Amino acid sequence: MTGHGVSFSNLTARKQAARKELRRTRALASVEKIQASAAMCDLFRQEIKLPQSAVVATYVADDHEIDPAALSEILWDKGHRLCLPCCGLPQTRLTFRLYEKNMILQQSSWKLFEPPARAPLMEPDILLVPLLGFDRQGNRMGRGGGYYDLTLQALRRIKPVTAIGLAYSAQEVPTIPVEGHDQLLNAVLTERFYKTFALD
Repeated sequence: MTGHGVSFSNLTARKQAARKELRRTRALASVEKIQASAAMCDLFRQEIKLPQSAVVATYVADDHEIDPAALSEILWDKGHRLCLPCCGLPQTRLTFRLYEKNMILQQSSWKLFEPPARAPLMEPDILLVPLLGFDRQGNRMGRGGGYYDLTLQALRRIKPVTAIGLAYSAQEVPTIPVEGHDQLLNAVLTERFYKTFALD
């Protein structure tokens, strides 16, 4: 049983059903992906001020995820160092490698685009996190592999890090079903709003 009296099997079923529905929602929202990305960038310029020295982890959009490519250009222009996640074995945290403009990326065995192995390893201060869904309490639903949860848990043990979920506003739901290991977001940025969360 979980701490809230809900069995793991029931919670797993709820998460699977939520992921299925949220994938449909995100796919529909992604029809306007170019406009959404531009609006998200405008909000970023207005609402978010990052420390100049912050290393920012971004991602290469896949599977209808909102695209942070234009946002990465803004961050490079502001002088930030960027990195991309590299996915290892299941139940392990992500590592991150330096991501530079015009870098030729390699497709991993997980079908993700990553910097070449010669790119230096980095530890981000700010993580731009893809997701399937989110709620107004800062809970996030991902693909189910747990990579970002493990990564945020590990990073937060050693230093303050900020996790900003990137999403279409349509991906917001009233409640995300969560487990004890799920990591909260510090904020969510969509094409319509920027929302921060007070983490305990």
